[in-house]
Amino acid sequence: MDLKDFVSMVEKVNNNRTAILDNKNHDYSCKADALANFKRIAKAVEILGIDTKSPIGVALFMLVMKVDRFNNLTKNDAKPKCESVLDTVIDGHNYLDFAYAISSENGLSGVKCNPLPSPLTPGDWKQFEKEVLKRHVWVSNNPIGVCYSGQYS
Repeated sequence: MDLKDFVSMVEKVNNNRTAILDNKNHDYSCKADALANFKRIAKAVEILGIDTKSPIGVALFMLVMKVDRFNNLTKNDAKPKCESVLDTVIDGHNYLDFAYAISSENGLSGVKCNPLPSPLTPGDWKQFEKEVLKRHVWVSNNPIGVCYSGQYS
């Protein structure tokens, strides 16, 4: 391969790479800050205390990345350029399955939780109000739910 052919090949690869980079930035970040997704994901990983040096941490990191992409597309009402929103949802489920498989392999899948009574009855709610909510100061009401200060005991 002579130099002219080599340079032509490299230019073609670079043009393709740049087009992919532009499309991915549209789906994952924004034009105002092409690195915004890296900053958001790094903050989320820090807040969640995800250890990206462990296999389960890597799977959870990838899940956070897909959640961030989904959020970016939906909050901006953007049409994806690379993969569909459904592909992102499927990838998210897959990464969660990987995290579960890794935890299972490490013997952590047998953790049991006490389920809430199902379905909750008005009596259950009254008991919850009486025992838990009455001990807190109400901060605000919103259409999604009720915010209050304090913690469950």
